[in-house]
Amino acid sequence: MEPKPGQNPDPSAPGELEPESLGVELLCYSEPATVPKLLDTHISSKTLEEVIQGAKQKSSSIFANYDTLNAILLRHESIIQSRWAKKKTAQRAAILDKAWPGMVEVHRPDLIAFYNKKKPSRPAQVKIHVDGYKWPHINQEDLTKPRPLLLLLNARGRHEPTEFAAADFEAMHLGLATGQMMPIFLNEHVMILHKIPDREKYGTLLPWHEHKDTFEWMRTRTQFLPGEGLLVLEAQERLMEFLVKVCKLILHDISAEALVGGDSSIRPELRLKKTAEIDGFESLTAMAAERPYRLPAEINFDQMEAILGAAESAAEDHFWSMRVDPGYFAMNIRDAKEHRKEILKDTMGETHPTLKGARQDVFLSRLVGSIITNAIEQLEIFTWLRMQAQTLRSLHKKYESMLSSDEDLPDDFLSAILRFRHYLGQASKAWCGQLQMAFPASPYARKYFVRFPPRNGATSKDQVILKPDARMSIVEGDVTWLLQTMWSKDMDQELSLVGLPTIMDELDRLIQSNAEAKQFISPTVSGLLGDMSIICQCRSQIDHFLPWAKGFEHKHLEQQKGIMAEFTKNVGPLQAVGRSLDEKKIMHPAKLCDPSEKKLAYPSSGRRTKETTEAMRWAEETLEYFWAQIDKLIQKECSELDRFAFWKMLSQPRPIQRTPEWVDPKSMRTKASQVNNVDATDMTYRPLSNIFLGHQDQGQYKHARGKAKTKTKIKTKGQQTEQQASHDVDIQAGAPPVADLPPIPVDARSLKVFRTMFYNPEVTSTPGEVIWKDLLHAMTSTGLFSVEKRGGSAWQFHRINDDVRRVQFHEPHPDPKLPFEEARHYGRLLYRAYGWEGKMFVLKEKKGTKPSEALLAAEAS
Repeated sequence: MEPKPGQNPDPSAPGELEPESLGVELLCYSEPATVPKLLDTHISSKTLEEVIQGAKQKSSSIFANYDTLNAILLRHESIIQSRWAKKKTAQRAAILDKAWPGMVEVHRPDLIAFYNKKKPSRPAQVKIHVDGYKWPHINQEDLTKPRPLLLLLNARGRHEPTEFAAADFEAMHLGLATGQMMPIFLNEHVMILHKIPDREKYGTLLPWHEHKDTFEWMRTRTQFLPGEGLLVLEAQERLMEFLVKVCKLILHDISAEALVGGDSSIRPELRLKKTAEIDGFESLTAMAAERPYRLPAEINFDQMEAILGAAESAAEDHFWSMRVDPGYFAMNIRDAKEHRKEILKDTMGETHPTLKGARQDVFLSRLVGSIITNAIEQLEIFTWLRMQAQTLRSLHKKYESMLSSDEDLPDDFLSAILRFRHYLGQASKAWCGQLQMAFPASPYARKYFVRFPPRNGATSKDQVILKPDARMSIVEGDVTWLLQTMWSKDMDQELSLVGLPTIMDELDRLIQSNAEAKQFISPTVSGLLGDMSIICQCRSQIDHFLPWAKGFEHKHLEQQKGIMAEFTKNVGPLQAVGRSLDEKKIMHPAKLCDPSEKKLAYPSSGRRTKETTEAMRWAEETLEYFWAQIDKLIQKECSELDRFAFWKMLSQPRPIQRTPEWVDPKSMRTKASQVNNVDATDMTYRPLSNIFLGHQDQGQYKHARGKAKTKTKIKTKGQQTEQQASHDVDIQAGAPPVADLPPIPVDARSLKVFRTMFYNPEVTSTPGEVIWKDLLHAMTSTGLFSVEKRGGSAWQFHRINDDVRRVQFHEPHPDPKLPFEEARHYGRLLYRAYGWEGKMFVLKEKKGTKPSEALLAAEAS
């Protein structure tokens, strides 16, 4: 049988069989009606001639408007920026409405429409038409702000349309995924748009059988199907027309000839100020909000490694602080208790069994075990991710000059990227699990949730649901839906359609811009969202590594088995750590952490007296005994500990602050000066847990500023451990004491902050709370730090001229005042990171020198 002209039978079908003899119609894949017939749906189609003509017309229009816009910006961009900045919101809205009649009013209209469809009972804020799906970032809420339109003009008017093709198509993702937009169908052709240097070829169609690269382009999704390409051209055509109209409306008093030439001379480009120059700090939230209006950024592996390195350092500081700081550890126990689902009432109005009578020990051990497990997992995950980002940075530098959009990535580079994507996905699942536990039980949200009663005596996996009669406000409902989308199995489809990075960007924007949303999120949940935003930012960058990113899903399927095997091998020993901290195994040491027993009470905020000093020393010894027991369990149950970051951290000698014995100044006046020279606490150098590391000098340490001391017994309801007298240890063999650093002159506002953060025995008054803005001012006024606002409540302080030293603080939430105890914890963190002490900060003279130069020079030497 002879095939009809133009027929292209499925190449995977057996060649010897005749479909007509089997009662099967032979399909002609080049005919527009074929695919709709296979999919049993309606898909618009166009002939080849119609697509070619339409693409050519749109491409010509796009570049004509691009040339006009470029000519205007070359001559008048500074005037546009000045005039737009001076206009009020209503004036900006009027210009936008004239240039784009009927422009959608709200931010991310596609997401709002999607949510409205999922929640029909929710009052619709605005009716969304197709424009909201095709141009989701063209809306009045965003463009009436001072910066987005100016960024959009600069990007689109100074960079050719081919630079934006992939990003413009990606912007339509939700509309395409939900079927609100449907590309026309034309088979066996590819439209080239991405990274095309010759504008004459922009939007041209290439038949598969005439060009050897077209099939590879389609397999890797480097270029576009004809229907997809037409959507991109349509989006760019209207956008460029809009931008030209906006410029003409803003420059209404300049003649048409002078707009693009005439006597108007070309002026140097006036750079728009960065967010850091306006606010004094970088903000991930602001960067995410402005990303759609900028030139699609080239992937920055250096920045990615730095971000993950900072997160790793923060996780290390958190774990270390829990081991050496009783106040910090007790605070984490209190916060975790307020975010456990056990505290929710069940559907019958009953209290959880573990909160009653003798079973309260189960709840306490479960609580303590989860805190430790989460801290270890957090450190391990960010260490893995940072190391993989480091590998990617090296490979990118190796191959950067050889990369071509027409060719696949080198095999080792591609494998490293796919492995990194997989680890990011698994990391996001870990944080989603923590959010699933913490958010419903958080103080501001728990009134809307209930828990199913335990079944068959199981109490650790209780299901939590929204109350059927929950009456949330619109904002509370939006926040809850965004959060539930991350973890709910019933909402897997929503998550796959919208994407986790989009969910996180929208949630962060909502919390930062809406006071009600911010009030609804507890500090603990905000901290978890900060970590999640870091993971999502990395994933977003990888998925925008164009054009290769469009083929990552396909490539991942090919290598999935090997990646999964490697991940399982790495995670296995970590799961053993979790099993070693099972609620039954740690029940005895967990009793030391019972808040009602007050064994970890750490009165560091008050004036030092004999009673408060002894209480602090007791808490420090109790905490050390607790961790000794935990370390024994981990070492007994787990193997391959030397591969983990937390084990390596514990094996390194670090300075440990301990409260010195009480000395009555009145009875020892002769030693008053000696007492005053002692800063916050004694400083020791040793591995943190000798038991864990198998050392024989258990419980022994030497004070750096004093002679060896003998520690007392620790009594814990009948159990005790004998602390042996210590012997002299060579301090230099561990880690040498931090050398005295030069003073740091600061203004009076900053000095007040640092006096609160660092203990000073000469100050007898009790410091109060610290306003967050004052802390930001104090840190930057030293001249030693740049500041970056991360997602959630996290703020990163990056040491200038140092790629490694970063510290992370969490903004108080929702109250802008930092509690004294937390401020003092940040002071101890700065001491451990940089050796800073309270006595270093002095009031700056009116004609004082810059502190940063002297301190940086001292540290360098």
